[in-house]
Amino acid sequence: MSDIIEPLEAEPGGATAASAADNCVCPTGKVERFVQACVLLFLARGPSHGYDLFHELVAFDLGQELPDLATLYKNLRRMEARGLVTSQWQAGAAGPGRRGYRLTPKGQQYLERWVQALAHGRSLIDRFLAEKGRLASLHDAQRLPATGPEAGEREG
Repeated sequence: MSDIIEPLEAEPGGATAASAADNCVCPTGKVERFVQACVLLFLARGPSHGYDLFHELVAFDLGQELPDLATLYKNLRRMEARGLVTSQWQAGAAGPGRRGYRLTPKGQQYLERWVQALAHGRSLIDRFLAEKGRLASLHDAQRLPATGPEAGEREG
């Protein structure tokens, strides 16, 4: 599934087979990649500032996977370098200027690929859980009273 969405950053010296899973941005990859997908989703609603995006991530309830503000800005810079978002300084009326972020057409395409990958992943998980439930039901239906030495049965 890692071929559905290309990595945002290559491993130094190029990706190896051992690092391919670490370089995956699909739902089975690292959670920080999912944070980037969330940022793209939030920017699909309209332009935003980094601090506001951070609060949207908090509201999305990522729990322990929530990046700190510095990590979010680092990811936004990477996403901008890849052409997924653009940014522009905006003068503040009563305070310092802020950098506003906007989704690019490439970022929209990347978001759509995430949607496809997540839908595929959800389908796999649903099938997996359904099969596990079916096996558990079969196991429960076929369960017989325990026999043998563990059940107190003595051999002759």
